[in-house]
Amino acid sequence: MNYRTHIGKRTRNGFDPFYTIVSWLLNRSPWEAWALVVGGVAIITFLDLLPGNGDISVRSLYVFPVILGCWMLGRMHAITVTAFVVLAMSIKAPLVQGHVDLLPIVTSTLARAVSFAAVAGIVAGFRSRYNHVLNMAQKDRMTGVLNKTAFEEEVKAMLAAGHASGKTVLLAVMDLDGFKSVNDQHGHETGDEVLMTFTHHVAKEIRRADRFGRIGGDEFALALQAASPEEARLLATRLHRRVTEALAGTCHSVTCSMGALIVPPEPRRTSRDMMREADRLMYAVKRGGKNAVVVAEAEALPGDGHADDLHDIQPVAAGFP
Repeated sequence: MNYRTHIGKRTRNGFDPFYTIVSWLLNRSPWEAWALVVGGVAIITFLDLLPGNGDISVRSLYVFPVILGCWMLGRMHAITVTAFVVLAMSIKAPLVQGHVDLLPIVTSTLARAVSFAAVAGIVAGFRSRYNHVLNMAQKDRMTGVLNKTAFEEEVKAMLAAGHASGKTVLLAVMDLDGFKSVNDQHGHETGDEVLMTFTHHVAKEIRRADRFGRIGGDEFALALQAASPEEARLLATRLHRRVTEALAGTCHSVTCSMGALIVPPEPRRTSRDMMREADRLMYAVKRGGKNAVVVAEAEALPGDGHADDLHDIQPVAAGFP
């Protein structure tokens, strides 16, 4: 699963421009990355071919498209980017001199290819290591799903995307009922197996664009895209049914309480407020008997934003066997 990168950093004087630029670069699509590389090479080549610039060398600037391409496009495209840049550098002599002296051209081309390949290898290696560290920082070590901080960032991005595209977002908070008893009676190793079973089955049910995170010991959260509130309701009830069936297969008395909030494309509150409402829905389920799912629309919630009673939030499904 691919995750967007959020590394913007605020300083006392405002946003750090370095982190702003790096974050922007990391979040470009492959087509945008190629456009930057090709555009950069074209500009430098144009400057290199300008008449009368014999005393001014811009050839050292070719290293920047190599760095950008390898960082933004990854190791698989590093060779292609390097070859493209070296080819662009090699066209000056035939165009300007009008004749081809093969040996100097071949020698200089090989030298450039080796030097740029070394730069590309170093940059690609740094990017690979960066991806590994970033992945470790965003994931829960035991279950492999997003940790709380990364999940909250993804929720912000998903709600913003939903607002821009007119799509509905379903925010769900899930708590495993009876999980503490499993840990107390059978040990943490058995408890870990239950958590892994739970996360494995949830991950199988969600789509690539959806987000799944662990926000507490036995508390998890989901952010799913939906075409309409009706589809969001169906997603919530189906997911709870499948998860309930999976937990029943663990041979332990563990069930799932789920609170699901349907967020329309034009939310009235922040992502933090929305997650808080979904959490309150989940606790309302637990107070009402556990092992159920309750779905509510954000606009239909009481004015004070509290869900203290199941009758206030219109339960959609409850008590799956």
